Amino acid sequence: MRAQVRALARTHRTTPYAILLAAIFRLMARRTGASDLTILTPLAGREHPQIAPLIGDFINLVPLRAARIETRSAASLIDAVKHQIQSATRHQVFQLDELLDALGVAFDPDRHPLSGLSVNFVGHATAMLTSPGARVLTDPLLANFLMGLRRAEAACLHPQDAAEVSLVLISHAHHDHLHRPSLRQLPRSATVVVPPRCASLVEREGFARVVVLEPGEELGHRDLHITAVAARHDGARGLSGWRGAGGYVIRAGAISVYFAGDTAYFSGFEEIGRLLHPQVALLPIAGYEPLAMRATHMSPLDALYAFEDLRSEVLIPIAHGSFPLGYEPLDEPLQWLRELAGERQLGDQLMALEPGESGTFTPAAEPGDQKRKDAPSFRPA
Repeated sequence: MRAQVRALARTHRTTPYAILLAAIFRLMARRTGASDLTILTPLAGREHPQIAPLIGDFINLVPLRAARIETRSAASLIDAVKHQIQSATRHQVFQLDELLDALGVAFDPDRHPLSGLSVNFVGHATAMLTSPGARVLTDPLLANFLMGLRRAEAACLHPQDAAEVSLVLISHAHHDHLHRPSLRQLPRSATVVVPPRCASLVEREGFARVVVLEPGEELGHRDLHITAVAARHDGARGLSGWRGAGGYVIRAGAISVYFAGDTAYFSGFEEIGRLLHPQVALLPIAGYEPLAMRATHMSPLDALYAFEDLRSEVLIPIAHGSFPLGYEPLDEPLQWLRELAGERQLGDQLMALEPGESGTFTPAAEPGDQKRKDAPSFRPA
């Protein structure tokens, strides 16, 4: 497909980006029924010679408009998009907020198009979080076999997405969460964050930076802010003795996501919610049978208790459906969670993603929404 896009771009004497943008306009027109659409696209905003030696982010959003989308031929639409991009480039220093002010449109910085965060469920405890400036992978496990067990659902991560990972978050040292063969598929330029006594397991893989975070410690990464939090889990690897285990709260602007890794239910959830206010919670729901397993894992009922303690807005279940973590049937955790969420009237807050599915979160609630101001609006992508 890449070769076809490039060939089409050469035919129309434009860029592959213009071809893809024209396709997006056509797709959105069919999905929405609108024939006149405007899409915002980021440009570098560096055309003034005075700022050439400055280090920093000058990105500005410019509007691109296409009209009569459905009635145009493909060639006509591509030509219109090409001219829109050329015109927008000439005016890229005109800031979006100034443009909206000139048009008399109220500007809400909490709803800025560059402040969203998407969560893609890759499978097991692996999720890909994408902000405008960074791509994060949690507990990467991309293999189809693990210690003699065949994966029931394959991990869903495109090689191009894997190549763009800039930050890896490891919750603990168990092989299904710190999986070296999967780490070797990621770019060595990435930063890897691990809990205490886990750095030696990763440093030999040649990553640019390995950071150890204790609960409560923080890390800035591009446009993200990472806070390590406590977990109740045995993070040992083989006979090596105690190793740390924890979770992370990832904040991008006004959106924050809590990745729990593996943990039992414990009082720390209430503290995480009180101090860090994660709006989206990625919580494990499997490995609870026999009963002794609940000392280190959560059942779906435990996960709902944790969700309520966190006071989050959206629950995304993880660590289920791929490997038999406990004696319970593989499909039981998600079925049970759906039943419990329905009984507790939390069904509209449950986002059960299949591998490869994603949710996109934006900072502010819609006008008239009675949730707190920073509650995310979201849609399955």
